[in-house]
Amino acid sequence: MTAGQSMIDFEERRAHYSKRVAMMGTEATLKTEGRNKGVEVGSAMDEFINVHACFQCRRKPPTLYFGIVQTSCSCCVPCSSPICCDLCHPQFFEKYNIIPPNLPAKGTVTKKSTIKTFETDALHLELKRALYMWRREKAVSKFSPSVVRTYGGKLVLGDDTVDWLIACAQAHKLNNILELAKETNLPSAWITELGESVLAMIHSHFPPVKKCAPVKGCRVQQASLEG
Repeated sequence: MTAGQSMIDFEERRAHYSKRVAMMGTEATLKTEGRNKGVEVGSAMDEFINVHACFQCRRKPPTLYFGIVQTSCSCCVPCSSPICCDLCHPQFFEKYNIIPPNLPAKGTVTKKSTIKTFETDALHLELKRALYMWRREKAVSKFSPSVVRTYGGKLVLGDDTVDWLIACAQAHKLNNILELAKETNLPSAWITELGESVLAMIHSHFPPVKKCAPVKGCRVQQASLEG
């Protein structure tokens, strides 16, 4: 693509963005009426998000959208940063990358137990409140106050996982750390760091069941206890 063709494309995009600016009143009305479609394909925001598909620099869509005109006048030209964007200088933005958690590798997720439907009682609600308080305390100890205010205790333990822990606890499926790992499929680092702590909280409401060892005298002993 030549420089002339690039300028034509840029001017076309500038005109396209300007046309959308003129339609802002209509879009505001649609949003007020609850019919806003969100980010429209081909809009400045869409091309800013997916800039790699149309431009080589992330600054280009906002530059065209806001009508910033390049000038040769040293008095009028805006000060430019030596660091442009994540496409032009990716090495300066690596520290902002979000590192995914250490989730179990594909194919290693264990199958959870099948829990029958149960009625929630006061003990279940008490455990739920205790788990909410527990995860909040752990979040405060691990993350900054601003992060905790934004995301809450879900950073440590999600709501769905809390509900599943309660279901497993009442069914006596969380008797040890291995069963906790099996039923939650949480990362091994999480289990190592917080597993014993959350098990202690659960066992204070639903004590673990001691399973009888598979020996010959086990059945006889069980029968004598029932008699």
